Amino acid sequence: MRYTKSPQPFYIRNSAHIIIGAGLLFFGAVIFIYGSQYLFLKEANKTNGRVTGFIVPKGKSLKRPVIEFYTPDQQRHTYYHSEGTNPPQYGQGQEVTIYYNPTNPEEASLGYSFIPMIILSIFGLVFTGVGIAMRK
Repeated sequence: MRYTKSPQPFYIRNSAHIIIGAGLLFFGAVIFIYGSQYLFLKEANKTNGRVTGFIVPKGKSLKRPVIEFYTPDQQRHTYYHSEGTNPPQYGQGQEVTIYYNPTNPEEASLGYSFIPMIILSIFGLVFTGVGIAMRK
């Protein structure tokens, strides 16, 4: 009687390719985020705003700046930044450049948000590197 190995399941045979694919998906997410921010900033109006305070969302510990800015028609708008830092990146009363959608000034941004792109790039490098190492 001969002993034969049973075939390995698909996910084991192709685990290196699956991990490389996951890494490439992370890089794709970085490209998507950068592209969407680029398109927004390309069409956005630029103005100066002032940091009027900070909020700390429930269950969070990082202060997020609250920025007040005016459109050319002297309408006041408030922007709540989505990223917090410790210590705060901006000071109370500090003037900052803000970009807003001219048709909907409630859509605003402080420019490119590199934190998520850096995090996703690191994951992409790790997954792709591990997948390539597994192939060898």
